[in-house]
Amino acid sequence: MTNKLCVTGGAAYTDIDVLACAIAFAELKNCVAILPGAFNATIPESIRKWDLNFSTKFSKSYEQVVVVDVSNPKYFPPQISEDKIVKVFDHHAGFENYWKEKGQIEFVGACATLIFELFGYKKLSPVSANLLYTAIFANTLNFNASVTSARDIQAFEKLKKFIELPENWIEQYYAEVEKGIFENFDKAIKNDTKILSNGWAISQIELYDAASILKNQNFFGIIGTLHERSFRLAPDNAIDK
Repeated sequence: MTNKLCVTGGAAYTDIDVLACAIAFAELKNCVAILPGAFNATIPESIRKWDLNFSTKFSKSYEQVVVVDVSNPKYFPPQISEDKIVKVFDHHAGFENYWKEKGQIEFVGACATLIFELFGYKKLSPVSANLLYTAIFANTLNFNASVTSARDIQAFEKLKKFIELPENWIEQYYAEVEKGIFENFDKAIKNDTKILSNGWAISQIELYDAASILKNQNFFGIIGTLHERSFRLAPDNAIDK
């Protein structure tokens, strides 16, 4: 394993797409996955028990860094410097020009799709395949989200020959994620929230029954707290008073 190259994601939290991309890329390039951000609700307990090979600590020995599922430098781990970044993989808009030379930013439903495509005809380990497979259907809301592309569907279908998962894995995954969210709703929201420089707070959760959340008064209290916090953190000139 090379100790000069590492792959990482955003600093704030690690979701299923980041986890899948980092673990699979590390396998492909025989390098180290470093995930400093805490796992959020998209990574349920059953997945946390898989053989996930990663570290949470950076080392000065890493000369090259690959970043997955995020392209805004504001959210990069503070331990890495941009001059060490050799590649950025993302599926979010906004920083395509910033990373024109080093970026592979393409508008598919999941960054996991981009990482899977790197493998070509190379066989994946079951863990990497399971993670990529899960990240693709999770990020596309089981292919119902408007961001879903033909590439996501094609990658998902190809991954089926590598996975080792129960036949009802999609249902099992969403049920477990939903259960974890309701057990600690406040944490689930806060661990999947970004505060933007213009004062907006963007949070996301994945549920089978979204209507049940809207009946939960605790939900509105938490959202109100996030709204207040976003305005406190945003620069004064970013807020339309």
